[in-house]
Amino acid sequence: MMLDVLEFAERSRVASTVDELNGSFAKLVTGWGFTSFTAIQVSKRPDKLSRPLERMFGSGITDWGEHYKATGHVRHDPMIPALMASSVGLWWSEGERAAHYRRQRLVFDEARDFGWNHGLAIPVRLADGSVWSCALASDQMDEREEIRFAATSVAGIFVSQGAILQAGEQRPLNNGHLLTRRQRDVVLWLGRGLKAGEIGDVLGTSERTVSHHIEAAKARLGTRTQAGLVAEALLGGEILLGEIGQSAPNPPLVGVDWDNPPIRSGT
Repeated sequence: MMLDVLEFAERSRVASTVDELNGSFAKLVTGWGFTSFTAIQVSKRPDKLSRPLERMFGSGITDWGEHYKATGHVRHDPMIPALMASSVGLWWSEGERAAHYRRQRLVFDEARDFGWNHGLAIPVRLADGSVWSCALASDQMDEREEIRFAATSVAGIFVSQGAILQAGEQRPLNNGHLLTRRQRDVVLWLGRGLKAGEIGDVLGTSERTVSHHIEAAKARLGTRTQAGLVAEALLGGEILLGEIGQSAPNPPLVGVDWDNPPIRSGT
């Protein structure tokens, strides 16, 4: 599943249109059991509902998305305040359990009329302060935590890249300038499936130091999960997908503190 996320990050990086991005995302999420998806701007501001539904894209725009907008469901949907306060995806079943009023329950009843029977809504916060929901729908859904985790990691890439393409802009490549060399090394080994302690063994440093690099890299790339960190690093050109499948060209010696390397004398 992690490899699927990384491959999507690489494809989205070179996508030139929203339709091309939608196609890559559809290929990814249908493999997880979802049948349609929509990215909707929930609010222009991060602290309260403001100018909702100004922008949207995805595979479900012409039916449920437009109906949702026309009926003003955003003002009554219990998922909206939950998403505004959450950092992880929420199953619709969780939102439906919080629907205590008739107008709230109507949102879920009408979603089912449009074929959106089960699903996952994932909050995404962009650099401009806007809050989006990436809604993934399915006829039947196995609410596995690994799906929630993977979908939460990849939704940010889909929404951020789609918003840029929709606005007719281009995402600037970081060219490795946002992360330090050591942070890129750590992220690369994360992409190869190693945990912090194992990365510390490879890089000759402590697990605590590796964890510090991971948290610092997350902050620089604006993500909250390790899967999202690797995906954002791929998307921004910090690391390359081909590098993940390769062995380190010059693997460091275990036991050497590469954060404070010894001074080597000249030959």
